[in-house]
Amino acid sequence: MKRYMLIHLFIGLCLLTSHGQVPESDSLALVALYNSTNGAGWTNNMNWLQPSQPVSTWYGITVYNNKVEQIRLSNNNLTGTLPEEIGDFNDLKNIDVKGNQISGSIPSTIGKLTELTNLWLRGNQLTGPIPVEIGDMVSLIGLNLSYNQLSDSIPPGIGNLANLETMLLHSNQLNCSIPAEICNLSNLTQLILCGNQLSDSIPSFIGDLTKLTEINLSKNFLTGSVPPGIGNLSNLAVLDLSDNQLTGSIPSEIGNLTGLTYFAAYKNQFNGPIPPEIWNLTELTTLLLNNNDLTGTLPAEVKNLPKLQYFFLHSNQIDGNIPTEIGNLRMLLNLNLAKNNISGSIPHEIGNLDSLRWLSLESNELTENIPPEISNLKKLKGINLRGNQLRGSIPVEIGNLNNLESIDLNNNKLSGRIPDGIRSLPNLTTLKIDNNNFNFFDLEPLIGISIGTYIYYPQGFVELNTDHIYSALGNDLDIDITNLTLSECSATNNQYQWWKDGLSITDYSDSPVLGLTGLESSDEGLYHCTMINSDFPDLILVTESFPIIIDGPTDILLTPDSIDENVVSGTMVGLLSAEDPNQTEGHVFTLIEGNGINDAGNDLFSIGHDTLFINTSPDYEIQQEYSIYMRATDDDSKTFDKALVIYVNDIQESEPDAYITHDEAKQTIHVFPNPIADHIVLEYELDEKATITVQLFSLQGRLLKTLISYEIRMAGSNEEVLTLDPTFPQGNYLLVFHDNTSCVSIPIIIQK
Repeated sequence: MKRYMLIHLFIGLCLLTSHGQVPESDSLALVALYNSTNGAGWTNNMNWLQPSQPVSTWYGITVYNNKVEQIRLSNNNLTGTLPEEIGDFNDLKNIDVKGNQISGSIPSTIGKLTELTNLWLRGNQLTGPIPVEIGDMVSLIGLNLSYNQLSDSIPPGIGNLANLETMLLHSNQLNCSIPAEICNLSNLTQLILCGNQLSDSIPSFIGDLTKLTEINLSKNFLTGSVPPGIGNLSNLAVLDLSDNQLTGSIPSEIGNLTGLTYFAAYKNQFNGPIPPEIWNLTELTTLLLNNNDLTGTLPAEVKNLPKLQYFFLHSNQIDGNIPTEIGNLRMLLNLNLAKNNISGSIPHEIGNLDSLRWLSLESNELTENIPPEISNLKKLKGINLRGNQLRGSIPVEIGNLNNLESIDLNNNKLSGRIPDGIRSLPNLTTLKIDNNNFNFFDLEPLIGISIGTYIYYPQGFVELNTDHIYSALGNDLDIDITNLTLSECSATNNQYQWWKDGLSITDYSDSPVLGLTGLESSDEGLYHCTMINSDFPDLILVTESFPIIIDGPTDILLTPDSIDENVVSGTMVGLLSAEDPNQTEGHVFTLIEGNGINDAGNDLFSIGHDTLFINTSPDYEIQQEYSIYMRATDDDSKTFDKALVIYVNDIQESEPDAYITHDEAKQTIHVFPNPIADHIVLEYELDEKATITVQLFSLQGRLLKTLISYEIRMAGSNEEVLTLDPTFPQGNYLLVFHDNTSCVSIPIIIQK
């Protein structure tokens, strides 16, 4: 029966041909296409194989001059394979069967379609290699074989398609290098080879294809560096090199592509700084450089990209600060600088980005507060600042950003009351504030909040306003945890439990006070408090630990606590002493590590017994004060730590006279030369016999050397030539002259 029906169909088609419809070869090829791709199951097969309907009325078929010119059956549920008869259409211009389920290989007979200008087989299930005969389709302008399962190599014959403008071979399984013959395609405007398994390097000849407007080589296995010739492609608007294994630096020649709007180079192994020429690409709307090994800083020149909408630089090694000029990028929709080494504060100018939808600065080294100007970002949907060192409270203004869907602030050092407005954000589905320093009082505005993802535990240690608590034997001591904390922590339903040396010493109660009466030596130890709250059942808060020290040092004093500028290295600053109820002297003083700020000057000072010396010559115009962190230890090894500040005194600086005269009481003293190299001449008059002494002191009053000491001198004029020890360093000193009745101090400068 089937044979009988096919014969009748064939006769019907012949009748159509005899009436001047299409050639028999075209008719038979269409029948073959219908049968091999399950024409009965097509979404639309209107008029196909109907003897009373001319071919020109069949769905998807265009006839011109009685010949089939176009086949357009895209997204029409074609299944099966392309028949060999596909090559029998002598005058076919276009084949468009994209978006179907055609399988098998592309028949080699397709090479007979020498008049074909467009071949669109996108989005099927084609397998096997691209037939070498494709190189015979010399009229081809558009070739789209993407989203199939084609394998092996790109045939070199493809270089014969001199008219080709569009080559779309992406999302297949092609596993070869990019053939050199592609350089012959001088009319090519689109080269899309992404999503294959292409290997080796990007060929240098790619710079010869000067009509290219789009290159997409992403998601392959390309290696090596990007050829500088790519800078010759002055018509290029889109360049996507992402997700390969490319190395070296991003070539500066990319800065020549002044029409570039889209540049993606993420997920490679590029290193070195971002070439400054990139900031000349003023047409860029998308710049994706994330997941590389790029170094250097983000410069102020970023402001030169006013059209930028997507800026991804995360997962590199960029350091420095976020430039304030980033606030000029008013069209930014997505800014991602996460997972770098960026430090400093978030600039207030971030509030100028009023088009921004997504902001990610996670896993950097950002400090200070979240700027309140973030409230200007009315279109913001997601903010991710996790993994930094941000301090302070969440700005209350964040509760006004009604488009927010996600807030991720975990792993910082934030504290303070959560803004009430956060719980009312209508689109919020994710809130992560864990691993900060929030306590139950801070979290109270969120009691009972119901959103998709809400993570508030664990939290870091509750910060205290003390390092030690000191007392004496026999005293009574009340420790109120709510007074010790840096911020308010008295929430409703709080329960407190106290611990000493890792063991609990009380049960949970609603009292925040630990009372110790008649202190004994056994009460010394390391204490902390834990807190629970029924409104937040998953969170246990733990305070920082602190020692209770009995009969230990309670303070460190430095007298004086300032030093004149320009004194020589090794000059004494002052004397150290400790307040201690059990020991008046004999403490050991040491410089110890602090928090990085209060110990910043440690390396510039040294301690000799109970005397602090400066190891450099201070200059008031450069630095007005120094911070050091010290420890006093008593005979029982009990310690007290304290940050000290040493101030630099501003001294009027003027060039000294070469000849100085000092008239004091009965004395007229002349000192010259001044500054001094290796000797000094001292002229003076005495009215009577006297014992005189001349000594050299530091500006801080430390005796350095007695130069002369005569028991008796005659009345009248006297002159002394004093030779200086060559080991004295350059600097300012005091020459002190005294006799039986008076003393004169003369400033001098040793200058070698």
